[in-house]
Amino acid sequence: MKKRILFLSSVMCFATAFVSNGQALQNGDFEDIQNITRQFPNSNTFSYDSIGSYWVTGDEIKKDISLDPDPGPFAKDTSWAFSGNHAVVMRTMDIGGIIGTGNMGVGTYQFDAVNPFNSVKIGVPHTGRPEKFRGHYAFKSVMNDSCWVYVFFSKWNTTTNKRDTIGDGQFVSSQSTGFSNYSLFEFPINWINATQPDTMGVLMVSSKGGYELFPPAGQPGTTLVVDSCSFVYDNTGLAESGQEFLSFQTQFDYINIQSSSQETMFVKVYDAAGKLIEAREIKSGENRFYLPAHQAVYLFNIEGQQEQISRKILF
Repeated sequence: MKKRILFLSSVMCFATAFVSNGQALQNGDFEDIQNITRQFPNSNTFSYDSIGSYWVTGDEIKKDISLDPDPGPFAKDTSWAFSGNHAVVMRTMDIGGIIGTGNMGVGTYQFDAVNPFNSVKIGVPHTGRPEKFRGHYAFKSVMNDSCWVYVFFSKWNTTTNKRDTIGDGQFVSSQSTGFSNYSLFEFPINWINATQPDTMGVLMVSSKGGYELFPPAGQPGTTLVVDSCSFVYDNTGLAESGQEFLSFQTQFDYINIQSSSQETMFVKVYDAAGKLIEAREIKSGENRFYLPAHQAVYLFNIEGQQEQISRKILF
């Protein structure tokens, strides 16, 4: 019976002050990816793709423990992107009888010499309460293996001195999509109560069973590619924070976003099928979007440093 290993194994606990009801997911387009090379004292070198911002992978651990031979990356950069120039590929591998599951998550890394596999901890400070989590993916399933995307929100309970999960959601699929196009995935966040979270975590794996130690799970060759991930906030809930500096104006041949904010924000426009129509920055003043069809519904996702706004508009 094969053993299985997944480096993203722990949940980190945080407390933080309230920032914004529309707090955005950082680096959801993975455009901050950088290739890093590390040389060990024995002259071995290890090269891996650091996802950037607060995204971490099992490859972070391999930069601190020399594996000879190196089994290959758990997550790596690809230029085949849904938007921009970068996306992330996760692949399940057979490493000498050990199943290594492709993985990536939102969290922190601090090397633990006693237990290296406890070095990656999932969870970062976050206070937003999104309605949904959305992204774009391509997937190859081997022997009906399933990919998994899981998002949770938690709050430290000062009475019980324990962390309470107050909301979560997931996407699971064993259906291969092929690699000619990206597909949209989206799932709701199920909130248990109205408590404001202080921590958020995201975990993505190419093989769903790979996050457990037993029973063994994960099929070598199963591959998950992910890009353009974001939180989706309820339009009504965001109106109070967004209407102070943004207004949407529908004209005959374009939609204008009028911004009074000095902050540069990033806008993605999707059609009703989830296809990305346009992605670009907007600045203070007039920002025109010329869209391909009339009598159609478009979704505008607008991200700033501390908040995210979603708005559906009939053009």
